[in-house]
Amino acid sequence: MEHKLEGENKMNMNKDIGFKSLHYSVAEASQWVTVHVKNYTTKDITLGIRTKDDTAVAPDDYEAIDEKITVKAENIHAQKIVIKNDEGWEPDEDFFVELYDPETKEIYNGDNASTKITILDDDKPGVLQFRNTSIKVRRSEKKV
Repeated sequence: MEHKLEGENKMNMNKDIGFKSLHYSVAEASQWVTVHVKNYTTKDITLGIRTKDDTAVAPDDYEAIDEKITVKAENIHAQKIVIKNDEGWEPDEDFFVELYDPETKEIYNGDNASTKITILDDDKPGVLQFRNTSIKVRRSEKKV
């Protein structure tokens, strides 16, 4: 069975189960992000779903998850992940969400078995300003 992933060209996809998108972006103040797992088969599938730190680190930037879910046949599971909002400016940060076999704990095969979450920092950076608001320039006249 062939399927297309939203927003992506044909890649090495898991034909049974996978994320609908390989990348999600969320503003830090949004409080959560929802990722979608699609079951492409005619059977219910029970699997594991977990987060994995990258530049974003749990529990400082988001709440980690590691749980077992069942996705009904030819259906979509919406998984909510809590995003932490802080007041300090920092660069945008990433973490991953993986689908895995709950028996072996191994991540499923296919590019769509993992998705990247980018937390967009929405805090204002510092202000750059000059100490003096004006300067005087003297024009010199030099004759050649």
